[in-house]
Amino acid sequence: MAQRSGRWSALAFGAGFEGALALVALLLGWMTGFFPFAGTPWTWGDGLLGVVGTLPLLLLFVLLVHWPIGPLVRIRAILQQTLLPFLAPCRVGDLALIALLAGVGEEMLFRGWMQPLVASWIGPVGGLLIASLLFGFAHYVSMAYLVIAAGIGVYLGLLWMVTGNLFAPIVTHALYDFVGLIYLLRVHRWGGSEAPDPIVPEDDDFTPIPTRKGPVSNQNGPILNQNGPISNQNRPKGEQEEMKAAYIEQTGPANVIQFGELPKPTISGNEVLVRVEAAALNPVDTYIRSGGIPMELPQPFIVGSDLAGVIEDVGPDVTERKVGERVWSTNLGSFGRQGTFAEYAAVDASWLRPISEGVDSKDAVAMALVGTTAHLGLFERAQLQAGEVFFINGGSGGVGSAAVQMAKIAGATVITTAGSEEKAAICRELGADHVLLYKSQDVAAEVAKIAPEGIDVYWETLREPNFEQIVGMIARNGRIVVMAGRDATPPFPVGPFYVKNASLLGLIMFAYDAEGQRKSAEDISRWMAEGKLRSRIDRVMPLAEAAEAHRIQEESTVAKSGSLSGKIVLVP
Repeated sequence: MAQRSGRWSALAFGAGFEGALALVALLLGWMTGFFPFAGTPWTWGDGLLGVVGTLPLLLLFVLLVHWPIGPLVRIRAILQQTLLPFLAPCRVGDLALIALLAGVGEEMLFRGWMQPLVASWIGPVGGLLIASLLFGFAHYVSMAYLVIAAGIGVYLGLLWMVTGNLFAPIVTHALYDFVGLIYLLRVHRWGGSEAPDPIVPEDDDFTPIPTRKGPVSNQNGPILNQNGPISNQNRPKGEQEEMKAAYIEQTGPANVIQFGELPKPTISGNEVLVRVEAAALNPVDTYIRSGGIPMELPQPFIVGSDLAGVIEDVGPDVTERKVGERVWSTNLGSFGRQGTFAEYAAVDASWLRPISEGVDSKDAVAMALVGTTAHLGLFERAQLQAGEVFFINGGSGGVGSAAVQMAKIAGATVITTAGSEEKAAICRELGADHVLLYKSQDVAAEVAKIAPEGIDVYWETLREPNFEQIVGMIARNGRIVVMAGRDATPPFPVGPFYVKNASLLGLIMFAYDAEGQRKSAEDISRWMAEGKLRSRIDRVMPLAEAAEAHRIQEESTVAKSGSLSGKIVLVP
C-alpha cells in the first residue's frame, strides 16, 4: 500500500474494498437471517446524533496527530508512511466517496450483522465486545492501534444500541474518516514540524538528528546551500546556469520528490563546487523527506546526504582541496545544508574527503555515512581493542556490515546475528567469526558458549533494547553502544550493570563536526584503498528515479520487507 499510486488506482481500491464489505454484509445477512438494516429507520434525528457522535472521535484524532505519546508515535508514523501515501493523489470527492463507503460497509458488517448475530448467542454485552474486538483486528497495524480501533468499535456499537439505528454509527464513522483524511492530506500537508518520529527497524543505519531551531531560508530570497545562497531566485533566467536535481517543496511521501532543473550552485569563501558522480540513499534521508525528523529545510530542498564526485571549482579561502580531485562527503542535507541528489553541490571544504586511487565513486559513497557511524562507535566511543570480543545485532545491515569489517580490521573476535541463512552468509563473507540465527537460536545461550567471559563491546541496533539480556551478556568493563530509538524507554537493570563496571554509550554521528569525523574518514579511505573495507551496494539507479529509490528504501526499512541487501546508489 505504501507504493506509489495514481488517483484512479487508489480510488478503485479504496472504494472497491469498502463497497465489497457492504456486499459481504448483505450476503451474510441473507444467509443467517440477520439483515444489517433490519428495523433501521433512516431519520434526520439519528443522522444528527451521528454527526454529534463524531466529536469525541475527532478529539482522539487531534491527540494522536499533535500530542502522541508512547505507542501513539508509532501509530502516527505507520499511517503516514503507508495509508496516506496511497491516498495522496485522491481529490476531495474521491476521499468523500471512500469515507462514505467505509462507514456504510464496515458498519453494515460489524454493527449491522455481526454484533446482533453474536448477541443472539451470548447476549448484548458479548455481542458488543466480540464485534468490537474483531473490528480492532480488521484494522490491525500495531497492537496499540488494535486496542484503539477496538475501543472505537465499542463506541460505535454503543451508539447503535442506544439509537437502535445503524444510520447513526454510519454517519459517525464516515464523517470521522472524511474529516481525518482531509486534514492529513489537504490541511496538515504531512506535517513539517508536526510530523511523527520515524520508525527505526532492525538492521537500520539511522542516526537521530536534533531539531534545528530557527529559520534557515527565506522563500522570497536566495535558495540556501550549505553556508549561503545557491543562486538568487530573482535573478533573470538567462543569467542562471542550471542543473538537474531531485528536490522537494514540501515534506511528504516519496512521490513529493520532483526531478527537474534548479540553479547550479555558486561558491564563495571555503566552499567547493563538486560535480556529483554518485549519491547514496540512507534511511535517514527518507525520514527527513517525509517530515519524520522535524527540521527547517531550504525551499526547494535537494534531498540526500552523501556524495562522491570531482571538484570543479574552489572558493578563494580553500587551501586543502584542488580542482580535479576526487572526493566524498557525508552529513549534507540537514541543518540547513542542501542535499546531494543533484548534478552539482556546493560543499564546505572541511566536509570533503579524498577518494583513494582505485576506489570507485559508487563504493566510496556507499560507505560514507555507515562507515563513519561504525568507526565513531567502535573507536571513538567504545575504544575497541585487538583481542576483545565484539557483538552487533544485524551484521548484514548498513552500519552492521561496516562495523563487522572494522572490528575484524582491529583484531577483535566478531559475533553477529542474522535473520536468514542468506544474510548469515553475507556476514561470514564480511569476516564475522560467529553468526547466530536469532529466529531459531537462543542468542544469549550461544554467546555464553562462544565467549564465557562475556562481550567486551556490545553494539545494539534495535529500537527497543532488551537490557536485561544485554547486561547479562557483557563482560566486566564491557561497553554497550546504542544508536537508535529516540523514544525508547526500556527497563534497565542498574544493579547487574554497575557491578560489572560497565559503560553505556550513546552514539549520534551528527553530533561530530567535520574535524571530529576526520580520523574516521582517513581510516575509511585508507582501508578501502587497501581492499580491507568493502561497500555493499544493492542496486544503482538513475538520479531521475530518486522518488522510486525512496519508495524502495522505505519498503525495505519502514515496512520491514528486507528487500534491500546493501545501499541504493544514484548516478546523475
